[in-house]
Amino acid sequence: MLRRMMGDECFWEAVSAYVQQYDKQLVETVNFQTVLEQHSHLNLTRFFDQWIYGRGYPKLKGTYEFDATKKLVSLKLEQTQVSKERYV
Repeated sequence: MLRRMMGDECFWEAVSAYVQQYDKQLVETVNFQTVLEQHSHLNLTRFFDQWIYGRGYPKLKGTYEFDATKKLVSLKLEQTQVSKERYV
């Protein structure tokens, strides 16, 4: 949907720029949004609010442990948001 809004060429140029700019860095969704907006000259706040941050977006807490002798990583993800709805 986003690619259609921006157009194929603009979208892929923005994705390429994003990958080059943030190579091997810790990023957040807002970094991706910013690069897309810079390339498209569109305000994508409403799109990201609706499709990424809106209802149904899980809030997660993640932890990990690394066992060096086994060369094994253990990941633990917990969904932390509290639903304001009551299901009966």
